[in-house]
Amino acid sequence: MSLSTRARPSVFALAGCLLALAAFRLAVLSAQIVRDGMQIDFAAFYIAGRSESLGLNPYRNYPKHSPDIWFGIARRKHSRFLYPPFAATLFRPIAALPYARAKAVWAAVSMAGVAVGMLISAVFLGGRNAGRLVVAGLALMLLFHPTLILVERGQIDGFTFPLCAGAVVLMARGGGRRDAAAGALLALAVLLKLHVALIVPFLILRRKTRALAGLAAGIIAISILSLIFNGPDEIYDYIVVQMPRISYFEAGGTLEYWLPDKELAPLLVGIPEDYLRAEGRLYLINFFECIGCPSIAYAIYLGLLRMGTIVSLSLPSICVFAAIFALFVRHVRKGSGCCDPSAGGMSPIREFAWWYAVLAIILLSAPVTRVSNTVWLLPVGVLVMREYKTLRAGNPRILAALSAGILLVAIPDNRAGMGEISSSATVDFIFSAKYIAGELLILVGLMGYAESPDMTERMDDEDSQGRLAQHG
Repeated sequence: MSLSTRARPSVFALAGCLLALAAFRLAVLSAQIVRDGMQIDFAAFYIAGRSESLGLNPYRNYPKHSPDIWFGIARRKHSRFLYPPFAATLFRPIAALPYARAKAVWAAVSMAGVAVGMLISAVFLGGRNAGRLVVAGLALMLLFHPTLILVERGQIDGFTFPLCAGAVVLMARGGGRRDAAAGALLALAVLLKLHVALIVPFLILRRKTRALAGLAAGIIAISILSLIFNGPDEIYDYIVVQMPRISYFEAGGTLEYWLPDKELAPLLVGIPEDYLRAEGRLYLINFFECIGCPSIAYAIYLGLLRMGTIVSLSLPSICVFAAIFALFVRHVRKGSGCCDPSAGGMSPIREFAWWYAVLAIILLSAPVTRVSNTVWLLPVGVLVMREYKTLRAGNPRILAALSAGILLVAIPDNRAGMGEISSSATVDFIFSAKYIAGELLILVGLMGYAESPDMTERMDDEDSQGRLAQHG
């Protein structure tokens, strides 16, 4: 028996122990967050669902309403809910639960959704031998800092990630019905995260007519359901009143949007600083502070704001997206041809990489990309694990770019529940910018990988030879 064969069980045992420790760490922190933290983004979803159930406008605040549907988070006339009216309708079932219980259910379902997204990707990348990739992918998910941020903020990415992952896998496999199904999944993702719609120019570029048809059909179906459940008045209000405000300020706004202090002061009596009250119970506003900024567009917006210039959030987003899209198209058409949509013949794995490069572009150029949104990039880590040997031998620069990108996104940022490293502006900038740097490295690495000919085929040949040797 060779040394490597004898060592293999101990390696697997060590990996199993590390996986168990990672799971224990995430479970303990998540339980503390659910118990003590407000999970402020989920609070916006919960209040919107409760408002819908009570026949109220989910885009307005009702601080004096009984039962309580304010919680003291949004102190403007408008609520923090940004999504279309039908999304608020989807939150009605969970909003029927007491808030403390609803928070726990949301956190559990969100983690399950992220695990599903990883499972979809790992099974596609691993094929019949997907077991190791599934375990490795779950380990990465458990150690990935944005996964913890997803729980702490209570964001929606536990649903958008599996929808986007499923759409990418279906388009990578190809075929009319698969493309149409991918479009339908993307329509659901657009409902829950509007900037997913930035994928449309890439669908047009790749001439994915079935996916575009599926996306259009899904949006039409959602619109009909919204007309039935929400009514024309609420839809009109969202399009004509709320959308312009959201596109300009997101959940913020200038002084005229603030509720009067004299109206709010009696409602805040007895609430300590850094806490909020929901259904009679106090919660920390932020279980820990997150300073990361994964969007170039939002970084530009904040920079202009610090200089005293107020512009619409949509303006830097449109400009950044247009610039990256133009560079992307130019690079693709000047490349080796394997990524050129007119050339065809891309392998499924390279298709997978191509579409994840598109998701990275969306994250970089979206008006407000949350740190938790970067869980979308988890499958890139699985791709690196799958292609490690081939990349190390043939394209170490691509391996370095992808590995460094995933590492930058994965590590905690300053003040992430691990003690404040420094209060200096320089350190804050470095930790804030690490997400953008990581996404850019991932984008460059994915494009380099997708343009590298015969990489996947060479990997498959090595696997085939290994299986023949085992059976020989």
